[in-house]
Amino acid sequence: MLKNTNILEIGIPTYNRSDQLKKCLNSILISLEGLSPEDRKLIGIAISNNSTKDIMNRNNIISIFEHKFKESGIGYFSHHITGYNIGMVNNMSSVYINSKSDYIWSLGDDDIMRFDALITVLNAIKLYKPCFIAGGWLQKSKVGYYDDQIKNDDQSDNEIYKVLNGEDKLNTFLLKNTVQQQEYIYKTSQLKTFFEKDDNIQFLTEMQPGLLAIYCMQDKGPLILLKNSAGIFRHDEPDSNSAWRHLWLRFALQDWPSLSEKIHKLKWLNKYQYSLSIGIWRNLLFTAAPCRPDIFLGINRKYDLSPFKLFYFHRFIYLKALLASISSIFFRIINLLKFKFNK
Repeated sequence: MLKNTNILEIGIPTYNRSDQLKKCLNSILISLEGLSPEDRKLIGIAISNNSTKDIMNRNNIISIFEHKFKESGIGYFSHHITGYNIGMVNNMSSVYINSKSDYIWSLGDDDIMRFDALITVLNAIKLYKPCFIAGGWLQKSKVGYYDDQIKNDDQSDNEIYKVLNGEDKLNTFLLKNTVQQQEYIYKTSQLKTFFEKDDNIQFLTEMQPGLLAIYCMQDKGPLILLKNSAGIFRHDEPDSNSAWRHLWLRFALQDWPSLSEKIHKLKWLNKYQYSLSIGIWRNLLFTAAPCRPDIFLGINRKYDLSPFKLFYFHRFIYLKALLASISSIFFRIINLLKFKFNK
C-alpha cells in the first residue's frame, strides 16, 4: 500500500493570468468535494508564481484560496514566487523538481480540473501505483476563456479505460499527441531521476510534457489511460502574440521529431516507437500545408519551419502535402480572377 500521506500534488505554474488562475483554483475546490475528509489529506497544492504584473492582486487571490483549501482539509498548500520571469519551461520544471508528493500533476493556470478528476486519479494511484496517468484518452473536454461551459464532454463519470504494461505502454501512448500537460500525472520519484542527470536538461523544451511522459514509462509501473479528461484545455486563447499560435507547427513537425531522434539514440524508444513518435502530428502537413504553402516552404520566417528538416523527418509525405498545395494555389488564383471580373 502507498503511504497514507502526500500522494498527489497539483502543481500550478502561473504567469500574469489572475482571472484564469481563479477559475483554475475554483475548479480544484469543486473536484475536492468528491473526496472524503481522509482522502483530502492526501492532496497537496503548490503554486509556482512566475508573474511580473498585477502582483498584489494575484497574491490576494492566492491568499483567499489558500484559506479555502486549508478549510477543505487538504494535506498542504504552498506558494513560491520566482521574483521574475524564468520562462514557461523553467517554471514547469520547477513544479516537478519541488514536488513533495508521490505523484505530481502540473495544471496550467489557464486550465481547469474536471469535476471528478481527483477521485478518479486518486483511486487509480491507490489501485495500480502507475508510472504515469494520461487523461482524456477517448474523450477530451474543452472550455473557453470567456465562458465556463465545458464542451466535448457528456458529463459521465470518468473511469479507467486501460491499464498497460511493458512495451504496450509506449506503443499505445504514441498513437496520439503527447503534449497535453493538463492531462498528465507523473510518478514523482521517476521524474526526479530525470532532473538529477545534467545531460537530460538539454532535452527540456515546450514539448517537455510528452518527453517526461516517455521517461516516466521507463519505470516498471503500469500506464493508466482514463476515458475522460482530468484537466481541461482552454481552446480559444485570446493572446495573438502567444508563441504557440505561430510556432506550434514547428514544435510539432520539427522539434518533436528532433527530440524523438535524440531519445531514440538513448534507447528510451525502440525503432518502432521512434517511427510512431515522429509521425504523431503528420496530419498537420495535410490540414495546414495546402492552405499555407509559404509556411511549409520556409518562405514565411515567422513560423520558423525548414523545408530541409521537414523532408528529413517526413520524407515523401511532406512532398505529397506540398503537391496538394499546388492545386490549392491554382484554385485560389482562379477564384481571385473570377472575383475581379465579376466586380
